[in-house]
Amino acid sequence: MNILGSSFEDKDLVLEIIERCGSDRSISGRKKLMKLLFFTEYYDFDTDMLTTSLESPDFDFLIYKFGPFSKDVMKSFDVLKNKGLIKEKKIVGGGFRIKITDEGRERLEGVSGKIPEKIEKQMSKVSEKFGDMHGNELESESLEYLGISEEEKEDYIGTPVEVLITEGNN
Repeated sequence: MNILGSSFEDKDLVLEIIERCGSDRSISGRKKLMKLLFFTEYYDFDTDMLTTSLESPDFDFLIYKFGPFSKDVMKSFDVLKNKGLIKEKKIVGGGFRIKITDEGRERLEGVSGKIPEKIEKQMSKVSEKFGDMHGNELESESLEYLGISEEEKEDYIGTPVEVLITEGNN
């Protein structure tokens, strides 16, 4: 469905996580955004472990330079940015701030109540537990849950996180 239509799409989770975890409908950087969506997809609050059995978005994550990375999330990000639903602004001292635009807020209002309840609850919990962390902290946290040290990360580049989770490396 068209990104500006009224039905829920996984792209809307990008907007929703910015809304929930950011101050003033903004979030500090792509790394933070990526890791929050990673935890939305894989973190089980009941077991404090990663799992592939949650009802969650279907973003495929693999290990990359900064930990879990999803081309699907980046494609969604780019579509939202190109449609003017989010904007990215360079901040003093380095980095970027990602902000929901007025059009993005309208989109969120249009899909309100259409995101599956289990995903809504998961996003709320992720926001509470991880929302105040910086991107670098979230990278470290995600790698720790995957059972990968910073020194080992390069050995796993390109490995789908689902493989690591199902093989019990977390």
